[in-house]
Amino acid sequence: MPPVPNHFHLSFFQKIMVFFLFSWFFLLHFFVCRPGVNAAHPVVRLEAENGVYREMILSQDDSAFGGRYLKMGTSGSVQWKVSLPSEGWHEIRFRYRSPQSDKEQALVRNGQSYAIGFGYSPTWKTTTTRTFLRRGLNDIALQAGWGEMDVDCADVLPVEIPPEISPEHNVFYEDAPRDLSFLVKAFGHRLRSITCGKETIPFKTVPFRFWEDAFHAVLPGHALSRLNRGEKALDFLFEGGLARRVWLDVREAPSGHALTIAAPDVDHGGATLFILPDGKTLLVDCAQREIRDSVLIPFLHRNGINRLDYFIITHYHPDHDAGDKGETIKRMFRVRRFYDYRSFKSGDSLSLGGAGVKILNAYGDGEDENTRSLCFRLEYKGFVYHHGGDVYGADQKRILERFPQNVASDVLHANHHFHGSVDVDFLRAARPSMVIVQAQQAIYARSAYMEGFLEGFVQWLSKIAGTAVETLPTLEVGTVVVRVNGKTDWTYETYGNGREAVIPRLF
Repeated sequence: MPPVPNHFHLSFFQKIMVFFLFSWFFLLHFFVCRPGVNAAHPVVRLEAENGVYREMILSQDDSAFGGRYLKMGTSGSVQWKVSLPSEGWHEIRFRYRSPQSDKEQALVRNGQSYAIGFGYSPTWKTTTTRTFLRRGLNDIALQAGWGEMDVDCADVLPVEIPPEISPEHNVFYEDAPRDLSFLVKAFGHRLRSITCGKETIPFKTVPFRFWEDAFHAVLPGHALSRLNRGEKALDFLFEGGLARRVWLDVREAPSGHALTIAAPDVDHGGATLFILPDGKTLLVDCAQREIRDSVLIPFLHRNGINRLDYFIITHYHPDHDAGDKGETIKRMFRVRRFYDYRSFKSGDSLSLGGAGVKILNAYGDGEDENTRSLCFRLEYKGFVYHHGGDVYGADQKRILERFPQNVASDVLHANHHFHGSVDVDFLRAARPSMVIVQAQQAIYARSAYMEGFLEGFVQWLSKIAGTAVETLPTLEVGTVVVRVNGKTDWTYETYGNGREAVIPRLF
């Protein structure tokens, strides 16, 4: 055996130093770097069994932290007291499992209740919500909404969250000036001013009650009319020097366009108007009955639509057919040609008003109304709009396998209002630039939207390509209008007063 090199021999003093270094590292690892704790952002671990729980069953499982968890039935709650050194925004990361289906429960923070979604998972999983917590003692509780879920623990840690603004792009027309509305999720940052170059744009704020610390910043049309034409940067300036930028394209008037798509805010439901390249009109679905009568029909009449060339119902659920199989729309708008999910089979191709349509899902593909729902792609000069109907993630998976060349899209209309399920691989293959979501505030508690779409697709795309996806829930931005001349020539605009929107030069 060769002799050990001299530089490996340690003096007594060096051995003492090594001993203390290893001891320090061990203690640091044990007390600071153990699971759930971050040295930079201290974590407060709330074990479910250490909270005050009612109508929940204490259960044993070696896979749970500490070997114990709480089983929630159709009712029940668990409450913790949390003392914090300072106020601010925090993440609460719940470790749970929900082996039956997606669940919506209630997070109660210091007496205020918010819906929170827990996605289907037969094994332990983490879901994250963000909320403002005060300095000192805080009450945090998880209460059963839909119930039937296991709760292991919750981690609470401070976070810094930059403001978010939507939409990130918009178009303003000088010959049809309108107030513009931007949704600002402030996360504790106070909006000080909005500027365009050296010009300060006045604004008023309107609370947005479906998201904590969020509001609409409404910019008056008369102020925007003073801007020169062209692509303009709008800078939202917050206290502390933080700034966020969105873009505004100022034009004299809508230019000639061949295809127009208008998606009004119809709450939880579907209704989309198309002005096709040959000038004919197409309506896909007609929302819930009350919304049909109070929103959709007035919207159509206000925008000069008194007759429909084509009317399609994707499936017969009351949030899509208004509960009467579309008969009121057929009668009031003298529909020339009507289609539903029995009119086609998947794989069919047809020309509709000068645009190409391919059916990706139809009646023969499912066993219930949602899985039988029409799902189609509409293409014009390379531009692709994908309408998801009410299909589920499993249907998207099948579409991806069967029609891999027909999945990529420019604009994706969210399937099942992002209320059901999504297939992340399908979303990544579709890779749209913009996503329209006709939905109510329940999407903020749906794993299809919060986890499958935002985390599984939007954050993934940002990470791998540095590309943002314009996500437009109509409950946040109002009516969404897309004007298309081709693959590289299309724009979109929003109308925050969606229930009163008059779309300039719709035809």
